[in-house]
Amino acid sequence: MTPGAMTFGRTSPTSLRVWERRLEPAADGSLTVPLRFRVVPGSWPDIELAGPDGTRADVAAVMYELRVLCDPGARGTLDIRVGRFDIGLVGRTLTTDLGVVEVPGSGPIEIGVFFDGDAAAVVVDGGEPLGLLALEDSSTTAVAPVTPNIAGFRTATRPPANGRVAIGGATEVLEAKIYGLREAETSLYRNAARASGAPGRPFWSEAGYIVSDASVAVVGGGPPALVPDCRTIVSPVRVIEEFVWRDTAYGDMTRVVDRSEMWRSVVEPGRFPTFTSSFRSIDAAFELALETFQRNSSDEFSLPGETGLWSAGYFQGPGLGFGSWKRDTSHIALRAGNLIDPQVARASLAHVGHAGFDNGSDGASLPAVAIWDHFLATGDESLIHDTWRWLAASASLLDERFDEGRGLVLAAQSTSNDLFDEPEAGGYALSTEIYSMETYRVLAAMGSLPAIGDPRAQRWSERATTMRRAILAQYWNSERGYFTSGPIGSESHKRGLWETSGSEAAVWGFLGAEAESCTESVLAGMRHVAMSQYGVVLFPYKDADNHFCHSVWYCWQAGFARAAARVGDASLVHQLIGQQARTAVLYKTFYEVTDARTGESWRWPGQLWHAAGFVSLVLFGLFGIRYDQDGMTFSPAVSPEFDGARIYGLRYRAAVLDIEIRGHGSRCETTFDGDRVEQVSTDCTGRHSVVLTMTM
Repeated sequence: MTPGAMTFGRTSPTSLRVWERRLEPAADGSLTVPLRFRVVPGSWPDIELAGPDGTRADVAAVMYELRVLCDPGARGTLDIRVGRFDIGLVGRTLTTDLGVVEVPGSGPIEIGVFFDGDAAAVVVDGGEPLGLLALEDSSTTAVAPVTPNIAGFRTATRPPANGRVAIGGATEVLEAKIYGLREAETSLYRNAARASGAPGRPFWSEAGYIVSDASVAVVGGGPPALVPDCRTIVSPVRVIEEFVWRDTAYGDMTRVVDRSEMWRSVVEPGRFPTFTSSFRSIDAAFELALETFQRNSSDEFSLPGETGLWSAGYFQGPGLGFGSWKRDTSHIALRAGNLIDPQVARASLAHVGHAGFDNGSDGASLPAVAIWDHFLATGDESLIHDTWRWLAASASLLDERFDEGRGLVLAAQSTSNDLFDEPEAGGYALSTEIYSMETYRVLAAMGSLPAIGDPRAQRWSERATTMRRAILAQYWNSERGYFTSGPIGSESHKRGLWETSGSEAAVWGFLGAEAESCTESVLAGMRHVAMSQYGVVLFPYKDADNHFCHSVWYCWQAGFARAAARVGDASLVHQLIGQQARTAVLYKTFYEVTDARTGESWRWPGQLWHAAGFVSLVLFGLFGIRYDQDGMTFSPAVSPEFDGARIYGLRYRAAVLDIEIRGHGSRCETTFDGDRVEQVSTDCTGRHSVVLTMTM
């Protein structure tokens, strides 16, 4: 018997790993080998592991890989009992029912055991596999006679939930792990392949992958993700789930919530707008993003007292999510949440003003901006009224950090970063400066509303103007052609350092008309300095090894798509959508981190601001949606692949819009119920048809 006989086929067993458990010695020195168990919420942010309860919540596997690195010395022993298989080690002699292996030399020995219910093989120090003979097991269990016709009925005893490794003599176990393995190919996958048919028309391709109508294929990276229809994705689990924190300073752990290889949408009909294009993969990514909105505001992942609010992500799994965060909630709202999920947006924004996690230098710089955007998207002033006391207090917090000489607020970290200070930015990180400036501006606008009438509005307006002028004057690097992460005099400005969340904020539109002439130059700089085949790199100048460096965080790409639409760069909008669709479809979720070098995703699943980021690529980039106090306008940037794309049921204030794209290009004629218009007015009510007719 070999590992190949256990349906590995030509696939390396290591590529089939879906979870990992480290084994620690018990009091008697033995190792318990967990084969079935449950993950349950612990005290936030911890998880706990419990015994199986026989439900779908159990973590198990179809096959297993046990790895034990030990040094038995001359007389030490090891007795391995997993499933129906026994292996013994005495000194350097390994014994099974089918043979004996003498391990030459001295020092540590690595034993690998691959097994399922019926077959197993052992590999010693990477050598040839030796088949194992399963022990006979004739035990059965009586079935309770619920009805007379099953009296006396018996079933085979379920295999034990744990194995055991007994350690004797002077044997020293240096490391021991058990991995759960998936099948190389399941019948479900084969059926999905037949249902999906050929990959179909390609949407976007890079050196390492191809996004097509019905699949996302990874070059040399395992089976493609299949998309039989816009509500279904079949893709094997592609991460290794962890159950303990890594030994780093960064709080790292890769979690899996949905362990099936099939995702099937459970989006509630009518709750969100729907999007359709001629590519099932793109439509499925959008549907998956909507489901992420829905699940993150459900009881499934809410912390105590936070039901009906946006959780930042799935994290620990059912029963305990990642909680409500000031930063995440504000960016989710700005990046499409206010348009597509306005009621939950309102509740979430009302919550984060006085509660929620706040762990960065941007906590006072975000909620006001998101609340003003909520008013623009919904026309509802009540959130401003309900939160005005603490909204105004946020200005006082910024005032305490305001540097009169620089015209900037002290900000050690960009808004994308809550892990380390960025001394290269000189204490004034660009993105946090822009959101702080915008906070002063929107507070002035809110304070000027008749129902508010706050006399401080004029001072806030003046401070916003001061900061905007300072940012434009101090962060633009004419030699590089983009805004650097720090102002004149900083290491960042001298070296021309790009930081993505700052550059994104700079082209979002917050800096006004004076910055518009810089937009195309910034987008060109992004392509040159920060673009990888998987997306825009967060800190392309940093060599550190953590979840922020060498990584793509898709939420920070919304502003680039928005800017690309304004300047008519349809190819960039197309690229950004293709890159994130690739990652979402492959993993069937929105993981927090994607490695910009390998494309591998990891850390937390169900990250809502990344899902909001994908929706924003479509709404703000493809459809070119913008709204202000005067109404909603459109400046689409449409590649040929999106000819015929539609959004149905988009709520804007008291109206519901069905929007259709006809043609491709970046010049648009907008019709509203057949009449040519420049914008949709703020007082529009009822359901209406909007057609965007494109030309080159």
